[in-house]
Amino acid sequence: MNIRIRQEESTELQAICKLIEAAFADMQESDHQEHHLVEKLHKSDTYIPELSLVAKTDQEDIVGYILLTKVEIVSESEVHTSLAVAPLAVLPEYQNRGIGGMLLKEAHKRTAALGYGTAYCLGIKTIICVLVTAKQQTMVSRFRLMCLLDIVRLSN
Repeated sequence: MNIRIRQEESTELQAICKLIEAAFADMQESDHQEHHLVEKLHKSDTYIPELSLVAKTDQEDIVGYILLTKVEIVSESEVHTSLAVAPLAVLPEYQNRGIGGMLLKEAHKRTAALGYGTAYCLGIKTIICVLVTAKQQTMVSRFRLMCLLDIVRLSN
């Protein structure tokens, strides 16, 4: 099976929402509203069309999806524009085949090409800081502690 990753086309949002619903259907931790979040993000000023990616089979079926949107990380002295990765979804029957990793790798290449330095993967139970470029490492280290403290507060 060959999978190719490409930018979402505007006519595919309904199929993407169905994919997301199916991918999160059996997750107890999910509120099962992820597809509504994607619809709202598509209409927001944080939406970046180049970072809304689908994974397609040779038969043109959409089997995976990833979306990265702009976020601001604010400290007492700085505001840093970054990206949030959410959701990353793969149809259940295609999971554990490396498709999620393919989507992340392609998203990584595209974010670097667009000049973004960092992206944060937002998950059900975790937030993982992903470095996109080495030059951002010092800045990310300063924000990491603040973000981890926020995660601890959210999980309590």
